[in-house]
Amino acid sequence: MKPKKKQSLKKRLSDFFHSPLALRVLICVLGTALLMLIYVAAIVPVRYDLRVGMVPGATIAATKDVEDTLATESNRKKAANAVMPTYRYQEGVTEQVLANFDEIYAELRMVSQYAQTLPDQSPTRVYTKDELDYARSMLTRLHLMDYQLTAVMRADPAELEDAYTLLYTTIQSTMMNRVTEGQEAAARTNIRQIVNYRMNIALSQYMAPPVLSACIQPNMVIDQEATEAAREEARNAVEPVVYKQGQNIVVKGEGRVTQNQLNMLATLGLLSNSGVDGMMYLGAAVLVLAVVCVMLWLLRACTDVLSSWKKMLILFIAMILTLGLSLAARLVNLYLVPVLLTALLATALLGLRAGVVANAAIVVLVASLAAGGSQAYGETMTLLLLAGLLGGTAAAMVLHKNATRLQIMLAAIMACVVSFAVTMALGLMTAEEVSGSLENALWCAGGAVIACLLTIGLQPLMETIFNLPTPMKLMELSNPNQPLLRKLMLEAPGTYHHSIIVANLAEAAAEAVGANPLLARVGGYYHDIGKLKRP
Repeated sequence: MKPKKKQSLKKRLSDFFHSPLALRVLICVLGTALLMLIYVAAIVPVRYDLRVGMVPGATIAATKDVEDTLATESNRKKAANAVMPTYRYQEGVTEQVLANFDEIYAELRMVSQYAQTLPDQSPTRVYTKDELDYARSMLTRLHLMDYQLTAVMRADPAELEDAYTLLYTTIQSTMMNRVTEGQEAAARTNIRQIVNYRMNIALSQYMAPPVLSACIQPNMVIDQEATEAAREEARNAVEPVVYKQGQNIVVKGEGRVTQNQLNMLATLGLLSNSGVDGMMYLGAAVLVLAVVCVMLWLLRACTDVLSSWKKMLILFIAMILTLGLSLAARLVNLYLVPVLLTALLATALLGLRAGVVANAAIVVLVASLAAGGSQAYGETMTLLLLAGLLGGTAAAMVLHKNATRLQIMLAAIMACVVSFAVTMALGLMTAEEVSGSLENALWCAGGAVIACLLTIGLQPLMETIFNLPTPMKLMELSNPNQPLLRKLMLEAPGTYHHSIIVANLAEAAAEAVGANPLLARVGGYYHDIGKLKRP
């Protein structure tokens, strides 16, 4: 049974690939791929060889919105550093400071008592190294230099006790207030200023500083968690530094290239030694694919187009030509794009609905090439979009009933008028100078003229290549001077007269049921043509 299933699957695949559906799918895939290639070619940026410190040789604008990460991070660091620390009161610190002070002073009393046991208690007595080392060994919570230790040993015990009382009271008073973390030195300086004039000068200068340094602690400590939260909030509140699309990152001849600028150019894929901006190309591919899918979905009612590989090929050829020519026209002026070519060709060859839908699809692609974050680019995109949609729709409405060369010219004139009016209207709404809007409007009208001339040249060629029964082709076939009709009229005038009557009846019937009257009429003319050979 398994080989039979494989054979069946193989046959189904073979039937599919040999069916007209496979050919239409292939045309859709290849047409979409070509549109993607042209669209990507239109957005591929020029790449530059730049290094830090170089004077830029060209003005380079952002191809899309890009963040200056170094400047953003610098601003965020400044904002975080500007946040003052958050403090919290530490219970029991005052008691701990006073207890430490008592313990330190108890050791100092022991040193003073030892000095009293030594002979010669004069204020100028010089202590030997052994005596100082022995006295220093009594201090476990404090380290004193020789001159500091000498000041304690020379001090009168009563002066030492007076200093204790004065320091204890002052320390207690200071600690009752707030001693913030990082401000301990200021607290010690404040205490010394209070006690300097009320205690022995030697003790004030030599003993008090190390004692205060050893015992003073802050009772207002930094709340790390709250401080970090406040700093993080300040960081997050800083807006990123963003260069909008179209905004110059570097200007030719101005200043020197910085690391910030290099990073942004590398992100955009504008440096020769950097990778490409894959997201930009992915976005372009998704846009083209979405436009094609929506176009085919809107054309689902046009069964004659979707069921014919010739008509689908014509549709994609018109769009590819328009996009390619628009890419070339952009080099002259952005508003010169012949975006109406698809509307004119598709309407003349495939009908009104196909022309309007295909025009909307190609207008979205052409206008999106001017899309950007800056106001100027946004205005350009809006102008091209509206001018293309309204002008193309107007042209299709004029052209769809009679696609003669004269009618194509009338449709182009209509499109010129609509494009000119839309461009001027938007220009007057957004621009300060009328001259700039008038120039853009004239370029738009020029693009419509180019599209008209291309349509007049391409329509007969497409009709011949694909053998399409277009209105123009049918009008040519209905001409009595056609060699075959003239031969019928001369050699079989009765049959010719009969064919004219049948053609009139067929045309009236087609009009009544909503069919193609011109096709029915021409079919009536030629329905008995075989009688020329076999009467």
